[in-house]
Amino acid sequence: YYTMKLVRGETLQAILDQLRKGNLPTVKRYPLTELLGIFQKVGHAIAFAHSRGVIHRDLKPENIMVGEFGEVLVMDWGLAKVAGELEVPADDAEADIHDLSARNLPDLPAGLTLDGAVMGTPQFMSPEQASGRITELDNRSDIFSLGAILYAMLTLRPPVRGGSVEEVLAKVRSGSIVPPTLYNHVQEKPTGRIVARDETTLRLQKTSGLPHCPHGRVPEALSAVTMRAMAFATKERYQTVPELLADIESYLGGFATSAENVGALGQLWLLMKRHQLVSTLLGALLLLSAGFIAKVIASEGKARRNAELATKEARNARLAEASARQALAESRIALADAALRNRDVMQMRHHLDAVSAEHRNDDWRYLNRSLRPALGSIEGGLAGFFYDVKAVPGTAGELIATERTGDVLVIQAATRSVMRRIATGLTGPLRVVMSADASLVAVARDGGNEYRVFDYRTGALRHRYPTAGREVFSLHFTG
Repeated sequence: YYTMKLVRGETLQAILDQLRKGNLPTVKRYPLTELLGIFQKVGHAIAFAHSRGVIHRDLKPENIMVGEFGEVLVMDWGLAKVAGELEVPADDAEADIHDLSARNLPDLPAGLTLDGAVMGTPQFMSPEQASGRITELDNRSDIFSLGAILYAMLTLRPPVRGGSVEEVLAKVRSGSIVPPTLYNHVQEKPTGRIVARDETTLRLQKTSGLPHCPHGRVPEALSAVTMRAMAFATKERYQTVPELLADIESYLGGFATSAENVGALGQLWLLMKRHQLVSTLLGALLLLSAGFIAKVIASEGKARRNAELATKEARNARLAEASARQALAESRIALADAALRNRDVMQMRHHLDAVSAEHRNDDWRYLNRSLRPALGSIEGGLAGFFYDVKAVPGTAGELIATERTGDVLVIQAATRSVMRRIATGLTGPLRVVMSADASLVAVARDGGNEYRVFDYRTGALRHRYPTAGREVFSLHFTG
């Protein structure tokens, strides 16, 4: 046996069926905008699968589960295929199709899945899938099925209908799919059938309308997006799922989609819809001044220019700030150089430490190296043998310096005398650093594999840390 996660909720197909019946709680809970939110989540899941080289091949409302709290799951990956994997069609696939074709199916179930040379759900599969050309299936085949799901969301019906599997497959193979907006233009006949006014041969069963759509009509923009996703030729479809989702986002944001051919007047209408309060005022004032609309457009252009100007000013401010920091660093390096000439070791150390790491150039490194011999002869110390020198925070002119003998010297800069020594037990060139509160001294041999921490006042060893084989070239206290 095997176990699977228990998924609670209802299928998208069940939701669409309830909407078609005019179920008021369902209509209230799932207006078109809510359905588009579900569609976006499905698209994100399929986009992720595509990024991993997987195509689903059986996308349909029946395979989309919607949870009580808005969670959306794409189900039934049994026909999924990994790109590059070899697939051999079943020998009895054609027989299976003919068996189904022979049956009288006045209302072909939207959830019926075929398996074989033709795999998937006929009403939601692409032409190449319906023709059994499995080697041609790619991400764009899933995009066709996503378009078919969007079609069902708009019209509450599958994009292709027929009395048998073969009839449905024939329509899909030939690309006989009418735009969703056709459902906006129907009239009832005495026979109880509905015939499109534009003389199309499509016959629609009598319905209760599209209660979930704005004003009971399929939006032209979404119809265009749907038909582009379901284009007969793969090169004319959206080439990636993110492209399709970008147009859905544009529609929800009140902008034109790439599937439409929107002119200047269309763009103006969308602009007015995005700013409904302003548009209402414009309508009231339109009789007084036809130029008011032009003023609004000009204001929008001015806001854009102001935004560009603000961006430019912010960039200039950042450049000015960087220039100021560079100038400050250069002035501190110059002050350190002057302190070197005056043999003022404490000031030299102070100015060098104040330069940020990003501005420590060759001049800074030269002065830092010159700090050691700049100490001169120091009572109790060995002149010129200092490897690293640091100022002691919060003290009146105290320095710490390391000797090659392994000692850390505490130096009074004003008198140039050694106040005390801290024996580290290490030899060679040593790195040294002070904690911010001047209570601890950390020491490590340059290129060594451990560092030691001492009490600054007593010189007692507090901690000894190995570095697990990593060499030490710098030390810093954090926190």
